[in-house]
Amino acid sequence: MKKIIVFVCIVVWWGTTFSKDYVVSLTIPGFSGQQAYVARIEGDMSYFVDTVQADLSGTFRSVFTDKSPIGMYSYVLPQLRNAEVFFIFNKETVRLQTEITQLKHVKVLESKENALYYEFIKQKLLLEANADILEYTFDHYTGKSYLELTKKEYIQLLTSFMSIVEQLKTESKGLFVYRIIQSSLPVLPPTLVSAQEKKAYQIAHFFDAVDFSDTLLCNTNIFTSACISYLGLFSEQYQKSKSNTVFKQAADVILSKTKPYKTTYDFVVNYLLNGFETMGATDVLQYISAQYLAENQCVEGQSKSTLQRKALSNTKLSVGTAIPEFTTNTVQGKPFSNQDMQKGIYVLVFWASWCGHCTQMVPTIVLDYAKKKEPGYTLVTVSLDTVLSDYKKFTNAIPEWNKTIQVCDTKKWDGAMSQAFFTYATPTIFIIQDGVIVAKPIEYDAYIKEMKKLHLL
Repeated sequence: MKKIIVFVCIVVWWGTTFSKDYVVSLTIPGFSGQQAYVARIEGDMSYFVDTVQADLSGTFRSVFTDKSPIGMYSYVLPQLRNAEVFFIFNKETVRLQTEITQLKHVKVLESKENALYYEFIKQKLLLEANADILEYTFDHYTGKSYLELTKKEYIQLLTSFMSIVEQLKTESKGLFVYRIIQSSLPVLPPTLVSAQEKKAYQIAHFFDAVDFSDTLLCNTNIFTSACISYLGLFSEQYQKSKSNTVFKQAADVILSKTKPYKTTYDFVVNYLLNGFETMGATDVLQYISAQYLAENQCVEGQSKSTLQRKALSNTKLSVGTAIPEFTTNTVQGKPFSNQDMQKGIYVLVFWASWCGHCTQMVPTIVLDYAKKKEPGYTLVTVSLDTVLSDYKKFTNAIPEWNKTIQVCDTKKWDGAMSQAFFTYATPTIFIIQDGVIVAKPIEYDAYIKEMKKLHLL
């Protein structure tokens, strides 16, 4: 037994000591001394994993290890309105170079994976641009012989592109970029057709090449880009009908394609809910949420996932519904329940001192409330902090906080009010009038707009 323990210790020590590092660099001439962020891509979300500064040559360097997740990343340049230079990390050194004025033209100095990726992107963009020209010609010019020539040129264009793709796939066999190429192929009809026929073809075949079973693609923007592009095919119908029914039908297709793959399904549902929430399409939110909950029943007594809470919030706590029942105590030890919110206007804010966005926005909401002698509403702040001293340290620095009703039961997502209101993110805001939810603003600007509607700010 002792020998085994010693062997395991040696292996752990060896693995820790000799873990390989990989440098991912980006050179932008003339950018010396500038700061950039390295972000990990998950769908439409970017998570900063490093902050770097360019040397005298304008080169940024970020160190990755064997433990760094394989996937798509980007260098984010705040000086250029958060422009991004994308790259794939798959346990190899990466060296990229570009120009300030042409960020999309990336030169890959080292990295087979990224060289193949950027070659594919270049060829794809070239195909789509040339196809657009031929499609315009087909739709706007007459002359049988000329149109026949255009059709032949279109087929040659597709054939040439697919030949290049096959070569790229051969070279990328076994690499992560192979999966990206396979699931990112442009959706174009095999023959030149009218714009209306092209759209019909794309609607019918849009996801043919997308491998939703490949959960590693959640570490890219492949799935989310495909979804938003597919939804875009219905924008014209929406403009004509002004009805969200078309988006519900499109969502049905997306959900049916992803449903067999639990991880991807949850990933895509979350993306759709975030997107339609931003659009303010409440009926689509409720529709997708109801579908998700039908497939993912909540068991009484079991903790709910973040996505389940989000879906429940959309279906059970939409604008116009009564607030749920709850009983808790304030920080001062006084009982507080839903019965206390049945008369008048209440602003309910879920937040935490460890939430960066909260610490920027919520103090402003508190100060807006405190500066008015007779605000005309009651502000309730519910903290998800688990350490009471952290909570008090933050709120004690803002004396005006004492004018609010404060709740902090240190149970985070499992607190009485957090569970009752299906809280899944911070900050979360409910505006309540006579016990009924009248608004659920996401950002501060939306909050101010809703409060002005009620003549409170």
